[in-house]
Amino acid sequence: MEGARGRSPRTERCAHQREARGLRSVQDIVAASGVKPNRVPLSIEQFISSGDHLSLSYLLEEVPDAQEIRSTFEEIGIERLKPVSEFFHGRISLTTLRLVRCVIVAEAAA
Repeated sequence: MEGARGRSPRTERCAHQREARGLRSVQDIVAASGVKPNRVPLSIEQFISSGDHLSLSYLLEEVPDAQEIRSTFEEIGIERLKPVSEFFHGRISLTTLRLVRCVIVAEAAA
C-alpha cells in the first residue's frame, strides 16, 4: 500500500520524522504544516497513537508552567484533561495541557 506521495507507509513515516526534527517550536510546526496552533497537539496525539516515536521535550521550552503541569499530570493522571484543567482553575489553556500531555506520552513510549 502506498502513501500520498507514492511511497510506502514506512517510508512516509520516516520522511515525516526527518521533517519533524527540524521543527523546534509549535510556531515552526504551524508555519510548516499550515495547521492552527490549537490543532498541533491533536496532530501530535494522532502521530503518537499510530506508533511513531518522537522526542518532543523541546516543545516545552516555550511553556512557562511546564514542570508544574507535568507534576500535576503525574499526580492526577494523563487520561483526562478536565481534572488537570480544574486543578489550575482554567488558567492554563487546554491546548497547552494537551501539548504537555503529548510530551509525557511520547517520553513514556520511547
